[in-house]
Amino acid sequence: MFSSELLEIECRRSILRDRSIGLLDDRKLVAAYDKLSNILAGTELMVLVPSIKLRAMEAFPVHVKTLDALHLATALAVAQHYPEETLAVFSYDQGMNRAAKALGLAAPWYS
Repeated sequence: MFSSELLEIECRRSILRDRSIGLLDDRKLVAAYDKLSNILAGTELMVLVPSIKLRAMEAFPVHVKTLDALHLATALAVAQHYPEETLAVFSYDQGMNRAAKALGLAAPWYS
């Protein structure tokens, strides 16, 4: 499993946000960090190298937000290294899924 290095940043910020608004008590906070650590242990985080950042600055077939553009540019870079594989993008964000499909990537959660 691959993701942009943004994954860890976004997840840690979400955990901290949920803690600050009272959705996570101490026990749930520790559980959230443990779960994130387990997920990250099985995920290769791709560094945002210049070529990925340059691709994210280019046009996409549909509108994408800035961080989504970085994630999609990362996915495209991974896809180039594994052309024989079908790369799937998993996101709860339907705009991200729509963009992935428009780029020819699988998006199983697209509805």
